[in-house]
Amino acid sequence: MRVFQFIILFFSITLLKIDLLQAQSDDVGSGGALQLDGIDDYISLGNVYDDLQFPITISAWVLIDQNVTNWAPVFVSQDNAPIYNGFWFIVQPTRISIGYGDGFGENNPAFRRGKTAEFLNISNRWTHITGIIRGAVDMDLFVNGINVGGSYSGFTDNPMSNTATDIAKIGYWFSNSQSFYFKGKLDDIRLWSKSLTIMEIRSDMCRKLSGPESNLIGHWNFNELNGVTLFDKSARSHNGTLIGNPTRVFSGAPLGETSLSTYRTDWTGFSFEIADGENKLVASNVKNGPEGIHLYKVASNPSQAAGLNAALANKPYFGVFLASLDNDNSFDASYLFEGKLLCKAYIRNDNSSASWTSNVMPLKNKLQRSEFVKDVGTAFTLNLGNDLTTCTNQEVILDTKITDPDVSFLWST
Repeated sequence: MRVFQFIILFFSITLLKIDLLQAQSDDVGSGGALQLDGIDDYISLGNVYDDLQFPITISAWVLIDQNVTNWAPVFVSQDNAPIYNGFWFIVQPTRISIGYGDGFGENNPAFRRGKTAEFLNISNRWTHITGIIRGAVDMDLFVNGINVGGSYSGFTDNPMSNTATDIAKIGYWFSNSQSFYFKGKLDDIRLWSKSLTIMEIRSDMCRKLSGPESNLIGHWNFNELNGVTLFDKSARSHNGTLIGNPTRVFSGAPLGETSLSTYRTDWTGFSFEIADGENKLVASNVKNGPEGIHLYKVASNPSQAAGLNAALANKPYFGVFLASLDNDNSFDASYLFEGKLLCKAYIRNDNSSASWTSNVMPLKNKLQRSEFVKDVGTAFTLNLGNDLTTCTNQEVILDTKITDPDVSFLWST
């Protein structure tokens, strides 16, 4: 009987420890990300996708190091054996590729099939990438919600092979006797057992999932604050183990609880807005022709609040992300509270920025993206004394007793 009681107590402590680990996370906005060194850092998910079949959709937010010159693997479903096996999703600063193996060999395109597309350099900036495989010659690749086309390679018409001994990995790929490692930052990897439409890709890329979504068979949001476990938020719970020494950092991916987006070719006279109660952010005067724009809202106080008044509630905060293949687009932004344009708002580039700075509204010609929270200002008590009756040409001095250099007054009779 004593042995039985000891086992129950030990089991309860173990469950408590797991629950605590799961609770230690930063879920505000885009939360956390992992920085991988390109040398020996990766995440092992174990032998978990032996039942994988087409169609599949894989997506991620990535920030690729500018020094990457070879393939940087984002996700591999089956890895280890010296054959083309499972599917892989890989990227470079100017290329993206998705492909699969039939399990019959390696070092020969007869045993694989894939699609690769080229585009302008995306290194050192957060970029959303998506790959879809429906069949041997039915694949699509997207960068920031834009179909980037591409060309097919390989010749197999066999189905994808899933070997029972191979494992899934994030950030590492062993192919043709060569090891490839991701160098840069990764966030919010999602794997679906369906083919997402272009509208689904665009509507969800800046929106956090609430889970458990139908057909979602893997979701790693990288929000853990510590430990060596990367939790899978999908119903499958394919948790990963950090290998090497990946660094936990604040993510700069543009993610919020709510997201609105539109893609267009004519931005003349266009404005776009997102609101939360009496708070509203309006983006306008979009220049240089980005393909799309995303506005998102985070309902919580920001995780990094340097520069903000800790005594005030600085929520919600809003973000603007111009979806494009280049990085020279700009926009204007106005923050309104109770229908009135604020004199100032705090801004930062993204969630990875440690500090907010106060800026005059409206903000003009902001490149690519920014995040905004209202500057609630300071309440002043103004007392000019008792009413006075004066004669013509008699001088009266009025003193507000306010010395703040940022405060100005408009006098009127």
